[in-house]
Amino acid sequence: MSAHDDRDALVQAVYARWLDAGTKLGFVLLIASFVAYALGTTEPYVALERLPQLWSLSVDRYNAAIHAPVGWGWLLHWWRSDYLTYSGIVVLLTTAMATMLRAATVLYGLGERAQALVAALQVVVLLLAAAGVASAAH
Repeated sequence: MSAHDDRDALVQAVYARWLDAGTKLGFVLLIASFVAYALGTTEPYVALERLPQLWSLSVDRYNAAIHAPVGWGWLLHWWRSDYLTYSGIVVLLTTAMATMLRAATVLYGLGERAQALVAALQVVVLLLAAAGVASAAH
């Protein structure tokens, strides 16, 4: 095995460990937040009693009926049981960015500057996409 192969194996091992940890954490948060929602440990944004009358609405009409927060506004309600379920989803979505950023630091430490830059730029693109910088107007 060459030194380059050893480097590739190291980067892949670090990437795999971080990806594994992030997906497990996201899964645990999804389960825990669902249990909290089902048990009613915190008040939901939309009362459970209202849901049957809202189910038949289109997304736009549903959001208007409940005065749903727009964009990142849901963060103001993160503690409510129905928005708490977003925590696991957010962890799963950010795992890709954290994993790629960690891989970039390993690559940089190994002297693979160009590959580290590409990995870091991928994180920047994902962050811009998450921020809605390139989203089309509706």
